[in-house]
Amino acid sequence: MRKRTLFIITIGMILYLGIRFVSHADTVILNSKERIKGVIVEDYKDRIIISTVEGEKKIMREDIKDIIYDLEEQNLTSLGDLYQDKGSYKKAYYYYDKALEINPDYKKAKDGLNYVGTYLQQTSRRLKLDQLERRNVEDEWRKRGAGVSEPSKEEEIKNTFGFGLREEKGRFEIYEIRPGSAADKAGLRKGDILLEAWGRAVSYMQPEEVMNKLMTPSIMDMQITIERTRLLNIDNNKGKYNVLLGGRLGFSEIEGLMFKEVYPGKIADKAGLKEGDIVISLGGKSTRYMSMKDAADIIAMKKGDTLSLKIKRNIILWKKFKVRQ
Repeated sequence: MRKRTLFIITIGMILYLGIRFVSHADTVILNSKERIKGVIVEDYKDRIIISTVEGEKKIMREDIKDIIYDLEEQNLTSLGDLYQDKGSYKKAYYYYDKALEINPDYKKAKDGLNYVGTYLQQTSRRLKLDQLERRNVEDEWRKRGAGVSEPSKEEEIKNTFGFGLREEKGRFEIYEIRPGSAADKAGLRKGDILLEAWGRAVSYMQPEEVMNKLMTPSIMDMQITIERTRLLNIDNNKGKYNVLLGGRLGFSEIEGLMFKEVYPGKIADKAGLKEGDIVISLGGKSTRYMSMKDAADIIAMKKGDTLSLKIKRNIILWKKFKVRQ
C-alpha cells in the first residue's frame, strides 16, 4: 500500500494524539508565502479542503499561489486540469498521459484524458454527430410548431440523456429520470447528487458551467460521479458486520472505504449497492478518517434498526442517436 493511503487512514489517530505530521503530505503555498502541509481531501474549482494536524481547513483558490501534491501523478493531473481550463487540449492530454504512465489506475487522469481526447482524436466524427443531433432537434421544433425557441442546455440534457438537473446551495440534484432513457438504463435515480463531470468536481460551479461540462464533449457518452443515500434495515441477528451488511468492505488506495464485495440477494444487494461503490458516510458519520473497526462497530450497533449509508458511484451514460431515413 502506498504511503498516501496510510496517511489518509491514520490521520484521525494522529490528530487525536496531537502528533505533528510534517512529511509525505501535500503543500499549499499561499499568496502570503505561508506554507500549509496536509492532505487535500476535497478539490473544487474555487476552493480546496485540506486536512492538517490542526484539523480541516477551507482555502479559497484566489488565496493560493501554488499547490505541490505528494504524489507526482497528482501534480501532472493538476497541470492537465489547468491547461484543459485554458483550452490547451494538446498540453492537457500530454500531462494526463504522463500521470497515467506513473499510475495507470488514477481515475482523475483517466477522465481528463478521455475528455480532452475527444477534441484531439474525434473532431470530424464529433462534427458529423453534432450535425445529426442538430437536425433531430430541428425536426422536433417543427413538430411542436413555429415560434418555439431553441432548447436550453438543461433541456438538451433531458432530451439526449433523460435526466433533469437543478442547483441548490452549490449542489446539483437529479430531480427527474425519463423512463427508458440513457439515464434510466445506466441506473441513475431521482434524488442522486451530481458530484463530478468527466472527473472534475462540479460543486460551487455556476449552473451554466456545469451544463456545458456535461454536454461537452457530447460524442457518444457522458461520464459522471454521483452521490446516493440508502437506508438499510439491519437484521437483529448474530454475525460479523459483513453478514449484517450483506457485503464486505475494504479500502481503496485513492478513494477510501468501499464495497469490495456485495452478496447476491442480501441486504446491500437489495438496496441497489454494488461492488466498487465508495462509502462516504456511514450511520450519519463521514468515513474520511474511519477505520474498519469503527465501521464494523457502527453496523453492529444498528442491529434491528435502520442504517443510513451514503455512497459515491461512477456512471457512464451512452448517447443514443436517431438516424434519419
